Amino acid sequence: MVEGNTQFFRSPRRGIDRVEIVKLPGHTFRITRPGDANLLLEDPYVTEAFNRDEFMPYWADLWPASRMLAAAVLATPWPTGIRALEVGCGLGLAGVAGLCAGLDVTLTDYDITALEYAQTNIAANAPPDAQGRCMPLDWRFPPKLEPFPLILAADVVYEERHIAPLVNLITTLLAPDGLCMLSDPNRAGGDRLTRALTNSALSHEKRATAVTDEDGTRHEGTLHLIRHLKK
Repeated sequence: MVEGNTQFFRSPRRGIDRVEIVKLPGHTFRITRPGDANLLLEDPYVTEAFNRDEFMPYWADLWPASRMLAAAVLATPWPTGIRALEVGCGLGLAGVAGLCAGLDVTLTDYDITALEYAQTNIAANAPPDAQGRCMPLDWRFPPKLEPFPLILAADVVYEERHIAPLVNLITTLLAPDGLCMLSDPNRAGGDRLTRALTNSALSHEKRATAVTDEDGTRHEGTLHLIRHLKK
């Protein structure tokens, strides 16, 4: 699906879904996800979408950086009902954590199927009175929205071509006194993001972070805290 230059996709559903248990301090989440994400890579739709736009269904995995961001969101005291935008939400773990922390979260992705999974995970995990919704968004072409006090993103700088559009989106959609929290599992893209932010109208702070999976595997990463430069 295309709106102007914006590209939206709808990955096929392949195989049997499974529920992954994610334990973070004070919370246990049941995250529905494709049982075998590799099946998507073999689908003709994905092959055609990659040839057209280098599309890959990365959303179908539950990446360590999403756990890092969810943990950071849960550990931060927020004013109740603060509006937040999650970019590239995938399965929606960080956005769901935000809803459990009392945020008003708009979860976005450019794959409609990812948003369907995110909506399922909201329904299974968020409080009944949570203020959350899903909407398609291609971060390369930010829509005209009221700026958000909080922007959330996990593991979205894995490809160099994504960095400049992300910096532009943050500059455009982050409220003047807002905060962007972006988690990165110490990929090379994190260093490229740092360089891009150095030449932008945004300030940048980095904090080391880590999470441990349910099987005991420890993953280290970086939490990027991004704000508008003070004028």
